[in-house]
Amino acid sequence: MRYQFRSILPIAQLFVCLLVLWPARSDLLGSVLLAKRTYASTHQEEIPLSEQPRIIVSPQWTEGLQELHAAEKKAMGRMRVPVVLNFPVVVAQLPYLLIRRREWLPQGMLLGAWRALTWPLAGLIFWWLAGRGIDALLASFRSTVRPRLNWMEVTWASILLLVGAMTLVGILTTTPDDRRDSDFMALLYGGLLWGVLAALTITARFRQWRNGKKQSSGLTLSE
Repeated sequence: MRYQFRSILPIAQLFVCLLVLWPARSDLLGSVLLAKRTYASTHQEEIPLSEQPRIIVSPQWTEGLQELHAAEKKAMGRMRVPVVLNFPVVVAQLPYLLIRRREWLPQGMLLGAWRALTWPLAGLIFWWLAGRGIDALLASFRSTVRPRLNWMEVTWASILLLVGAMTLVGILTTTPDDRRDSDFMALLYGGLLWGVLAALTITARFRQWRNGKKQSSGLTLSE
């Protein structure tokens, strides 16, 4: 195979995330700087409230604040794209989430920005695995067992398939209030996407097993 999906998909995913997030780069940078200042402030003496500067918002700023809010909302929408594309990252965090009841997050960092910055990188391994599944499925139609999928890949794909089935039920049963939660819906759509990709990997492994049995039967008959 000249073009291998296990090489193309991770790079393509990273490129898509970069392309989508580029217009929101100032918001991401601002989130990083805010986290840095928050971390630094924990090691400095706190300024008394009476000595802190007061900010007075004039009525003329109202329109500017509305535009700023709209821009932030649009940037947050862009930050949800890596969540959909790299949904297995949250599945891999489940043991930590069950223990701590929350994702690990640097102090002062916004959750959406943290996911947007780290999930595309962490997702490279999962897209590589998905690409192996697609390569194996395509090769199985030529009765070729390459790459050979191992039990760890199939187990991981089975977990994602189960989660994908649960998210499909979640999408079908969402309430209007659920649909207004964009972060929740992004996770559901990501789970559905990866449920489909996991199904391809499981199908590929089944076809590899069946092709192996056919080849073994052919060798037995020839003998």
